[in-house]
Amino acid sequence: IEYGAVWSSDGILEFSSEGNMGSSATSIVGGRRGQVTQVPSFTLSSLAGRHKLDHIEFIKCDIEGAEAVIFDQPEFFARYRPRMIVEIHRVGGQLTTEGCQRTLKQYGYACREVNQAGTDLPLLECEPA
Repeated sequence: IEYGAVWSSDGILEFSSEGNMGSSATSIVGGRRGQVTQVPSFTLSSLAGRHKLDHIEFIKCDIEGAEAVIFDQPEFFARYRPRMIVEIHRVGGQLTTEGCQRTLKQYGYACREVNQAGTDLPLLECEPA
């Protein structure tokens, strides 16, 4: 288990945490979701390197809108090619679906939307084509 947040860069990230569901980077959700704290941030590539991972088969991604920024890592996707399930969220009133699909398509991924029961937020099921 790693204390921190997956993000677009390594460093420190302001995180709005209400102690339950829905916590995320303040740059995405603002400071309105509870206590704002600073947490270490890591890219997918740096996490894989820190833990000396040779293979990543699957990623489940439910990160409250940060999916809009964490996939801009061509070297990670070229090396590991994981299958993924991504929960889509609204950022600035817009679903992150299109941006995620556009970025992942550049890496040779095919994504399809899957409806979730009980919510209007879809899942993206993504895999290397």
